[in-house]
Amino acid sequence: MRALLTGVVAVLVGLDLLSASPPPRQVLVTVAAVALVLDGVDGAVARRTGTVSAFGARFDAETDAVLVLVLAVLAAADVGAWVLLIGLARYFLLGAQALVPRLRAPVRPRYWRKVVAVVQVLALLVAVAGVVPHAVAVAVLGAALSLLAASFGTEALERLGAGPPGAGRREPSVAGSVLALAVTWAALVAPAALGTSGSVVRWSWAATGIPLEAVLLVLLALALPRRAGRAVALVGGLCCGLLLVLLALDTGFPLVLDRPFDVLGDWSYLGSAVGVVADTHGSVVAGLVAAGSVLAAVGVVVAVGLAFRRLASDVARRRSAATPLVVAVTSVALVSGGVVTTSGPHRPLVSAPTATYLADRAEAVRAALADPAAFGRVLADDPRAATPTDRLLAGLRGHDVVVVFVESYGRVALDDPSMSRVVAPALVDGERDLSAAGYSVRSGWLTSPTFGAAAGWPTRPSSPAPGSTASAATSS
Repeated sequence: MRALLTGVVAVLVGLDLLSASPPPRQVLVTVAAVALVLDGVDGAVARRTGTVSAFGARFDAETDAVLVLVLAVLAAADVGAWVLLIGLARYFLLGAQALVPRLRAPVRPRYWRKVVAVVQVLALLVAVAGVVPHAVAVAVLGAALSLLAASFGTEALERLGAGPPGAGRREPSVAGSVLALAVTWAALVAPAALGTSGSVVRWSWAATGIPLEAVLLVLLALALPRRAGRAVALVGGLCCGLLLVLLALDTGFPLVLDRPFDVLGDWSYLGSAVGVVADTHGSVVAGLVAAGSVLAAVGVVVAVGLAFRRLASDVARRRSAATPLVVAVTSVALVSGGVVTTSGPHRPLVSAPTATYLADRAEAVRAALADPAAFGRVLADDPRAATPTDRLLAGLRGHDVVVVFVESYGRVALDDPSMSRVVAPALVDGERDLSAAGYSVRSGWLTSPTFGAAAGWPTRPSSPAPGSTASAATSS
C-alpha cells in the first residue's frame, strides 16, 4: 500500500513540474502524509504479528528513500537545487558501500535515526505545501539536511569501527565520561559565568565553582533505580539545555536592544533578524544562518541531555566511589558558607547558578504578565484629565506648531561621533533655514522605552534608553 501511495506521489510531482494545470498541492501533501503514517503502522503491525523480515525492512527503507527523493525534487524546484542532497543521501551511502566493503558491516539500529528519517519527510512536506515563508522553508530544510548528514555520518563511522560479529558490548570510555562531566559542569555554571563586557561576550572563571544542581543530579542517580535515574537525568538535562538557549538570547539581546530577552513577546524578533540577513546577504545566506542557529540550539539541548544521562549512568555504575564524593562536596558547601551565589569578594565554592537563573526568569515572566495591567493604570491616571481642553497648551494659541519626533535615534545621532559629524551640520543648517522663514525651534529629550528601533514596555525599561529627540517648530 505504501509503495502504491509513493508511486501516486511521484506521478503528482511529475504533473506539478510538467503540467500546465497541475493538481492542487494539498492533494500531493495529503497522499504523502498518509504514506508517512502507514510507515509507522506497517512496522508496528509486523512486530506485533511476528512477520518482521530482513526483506521487509529493506523494502520499507527503499520505499522511504523513493518518497523522500520525489519530494526533494519538488522542493528543489521551489527552494533550490541543494535540497536534492536530502533525496540523494541514501543513494550516496549505497554507492559508498559498493566502493568500501567495510561500510556494509551491520550496526545496531538507532531510534534517533528513525526520527531523523521522519523529520526529512515532514520538512519536505512543509516546504512543498507553501504554508511558511520562503526563508522559513529554507531554514527548515537546512536543519533537516544537517540532521540527515549527522545521521548518515555517525552510521558510517559505526560501520567502519564495527568489531567482529558477536563482540561484547564495550565498556564506556573514560574520555566519554570526562566529556559528559565537563559539559554538565559548563551547562550548570554558565548562567553565572557568561556575560557581556561592552559589545563582547565573556566567560568569567571567577564566577564558576561547584554547581549544587550537579550534586543533586548525583544524589538522584544514587537514590533511584538505574533506569529511572537515567530518565530523570535526561529530562533534567534537556530542560537545562533549553535554559542555555534562553541564556544565549539573554546574552545577545542586550548587545542589540539594551535589555534581556522577553520570553513572552520577543519571539517575533527572530523572524525579523532572518529578514534583515535576507535583505543584506540574500535568502540563501539567511536560510543557512537560520538553519545553523536552529541546529546549534537543538544540538546544545541534545548534548546537555545526553551528558546528564551519561553522568547519571556512570554514577549508578560506580556507587561505591560516588557516595563519598557527594559527602565531601556537601561538606565543602557547608564550610564555604552556603550554596547561594553572592556578589563581592567572597563567593561560596558551591552555588546554584542555574536554579537562581531560572528563578530570575520566572520572576521576569511574572512581571511581564503584570505589565499590561500596570501600564493601563498609568494611562488611566491622567493628572490633566479634568482640565478643560480650551485651557490645554494655551500659550500656543494662535501659533502654527509642528512637532517632530525622531524615534529612538535622536540622542544617539548627536552623541555618536560616527553620526554626529553628519547630523550636527544638518541640524545647524535646518535651524538657520527655519529662522529665516520666521520659525523658532526648541528641542528636548524624552525618555524613550525603545532602543535600536525596537519597542519595549514603557513601564519597565531595563536601563535608561537613549533619549528620543522631540522638536517643536513654532511660527513667530
